[in-house]
Amino acid sequence: WLIKWRIAEPRQFIRNNGVDFRNLESRLSPVVQAAFNEEITKRTVQGVLSAERDRIMGDVQKRLLDDAKAFGIEIIDVRIKRVDFVADITDSVYRRMVSERA
Repeated sequence: WLIKWRIAEPRQFIRNNGVDFRNLESRLSPVVQAAFNEEITKRTVQGVLSAERDRIMGDVQKRLLDDAKAFGIEIIDVRIKRVDFVADITDSVYRRMVSERA
């Protein structure tokens, strides 16, 4: 995943994160990961891979609104770069892709 953010409240940002952006990244990363995990587990594999991708990104962005305020930032955009499933699901998806192309 990838998120685009900007500082909305400079004092809040510095108070909670200091001046090093890596502090924010290390604190924000688990929050974003948890939001994505919750949204992805609500959907089917096919939905995650194609049909509901935009909706997932929008729902994650909504979930992060309150958390972002605590960090002194505003979430501008959320994107899914890659979806990592457990090995069983990944193997099943690849087998199905191969069978559909044959």
